[in-house]
Amino acid sequence: MEPDVKTIVVQPKCHISLAIDCSGSMYGEKIDNAKEAAINVVRNLSPNDLVSIVTFDAIAQVVLNPTPASDGNIENIIRSIDIGYTTALHDGISTGFQLLQHVSQPKMVNALDVFTDGEPTVPPYEVNDFIQLAQAIRNQDMRLNVFGIGDDYNEQLTLQLAEVGGGKWEHVSDDDDLTTIVNTQI
Repeated sequence: MEPDVKTIVVQPKCHISLAIDCSGSMYGEKIDNAKEAAINVVRNLSPNDLVSIVTFDAIAQVVLNPTPASDGNIENIIRSIDIGYTTALHDGISTGFQLLQHVSQPKMVNALDVFTDGEPTVPPYEVNDFIQLAQAIRNQDMRLNVFGIGDDYNEQLTLQLAEVGGGKWEHVSDDDDLTTIVNTQI
């Protein structure tokens, strides 16, 4: 069977919000790996897909509002991310979720990709607060993908976030693993 000439395959538009942990515990190879993974996500999107970026250390900060993936400045923004101190993980996820909600449209694929070592040091700390947030993301037909970076990260919390958020969870120990995992997931 072949589709007739009137049949057009339309790929749904995507909005990927990247939440990047830039706390002190991400210093060195971890933050470098997170940045490279985020850049790979952007490179694998269609030009009209949207990208937004949130960084979080002591607070969450929007560093890029929803922007077409074809914008050549996105990689520079990602590369310019600096290390801070503490980890406002809940705030980072919440802020990324808000960005997705602002531009969500019917039939749009919305995903929040979180790159973290998963150790919140800024309240809330309670697992239930994170689970409620992940459930809210899933209830909006969005998904939460979590990349646990390094060897010393909170596997239990990052795994629960992804499971409840309807996304994927991956442990990433080095740059080669991270690139392969991100490319496979995309």
